[in-house]
Amino acid sequence: YAKDVEHGYLDFLEALADIVPYYNFSGFNNITLNNDYYYETSHFKPLAGDVMIQAMFGQGVSEELQSQGFGVYVTKENKEEIMGILKEQVRIREIACLYWK
Repeated sequence: YAKDVEHGYLDFLEALADIVPYYNFSGFNNITLNNDYYYETSHFKPLAGDVMIQAMFGQGVSEELQSQGFGVYVTKENKEEIMGILKEQVRIREIACLYWK
């Protein structure tokens, strides 16, 4: 994730919201930082999938996860707020973002 961010991933997510709304499940949050939800770094377990399905089918995710940007529906109208959350997570972890606008 850090390498993707360094090479423009967050800019991609921001531009994508101008084209089509989507659910965000990326970032640094209580799901992605917990190894119990993953087999290894790129394959999540059914437990993480269940949380994602809850978000997409209107059962929601916790306020804490939403405040971390996980499981939120990103649109043109709220993209700046969500990108702000994700960029702050990156800033805190001091990841170089060479491609940010």
